[in-house]
Amino acid sequence: MALFIPIMHSLYGQNNLKEIKKLSKRTTKWLFLFNFPLFILLFLFSKDIIQVTFGHNYVPGALSLSILSVGFLIFSISHIPTNTLIMLKKTKLHFKIGLFTTIINVILNIILIPRIGMIGGAIGTSTALILLYLIYSYYTYKYLKLQILSRKLLNAFIASIPSLIILYLIKSYL
Repeated sequence: MALFIPIMHSLYGQNNLKEIKKLSKRTTKWLFLFNFPLFILLFLFSKDIIQVTFGHNYVPGALSLSILSVGFLIFSISHIPTNTLIMLKKTKLHFKIGLFTTIINVILNIILIPRIGMIGGAIGTSTALILLYLIYSYYTYKYLKLQILSRKLLNAFIASIPSLIILYLIKSYL
């Protein structure tokens, strides 16, 4: 991201939307591919990670960690549309989106935590993070016709599913 932002601003200054789109897709791919292995570890081995890190008493939080890992995987690629809106000087919109999703997060947590505890908090927060990504992506597409997800990224994700299933099935032996 430290390299992406200045390059993106430079390309925007040159009005080179074609390169902005290519750079955004490439950067999204790298962000996703970098974060996906961490997501797999947190999602599949949350119980083990919590037990080793914090002890047996905190293992009930494993499902919450798995749910949060989904939200943060999606959130990790939201930096591209977020910075794109900032580049377009849509700072008021950026503020409104952040405020809206924060309010949604608080409301969902107020509703879900009393009913299902920390899992409700994880669901509320992950929902708000995914909503944040979707809203930023919508506005990025609206202003620049920029869609950061590509077919190659989707194909890479789909191709990883059999490996994930196998890993999940043999995780008790690892």
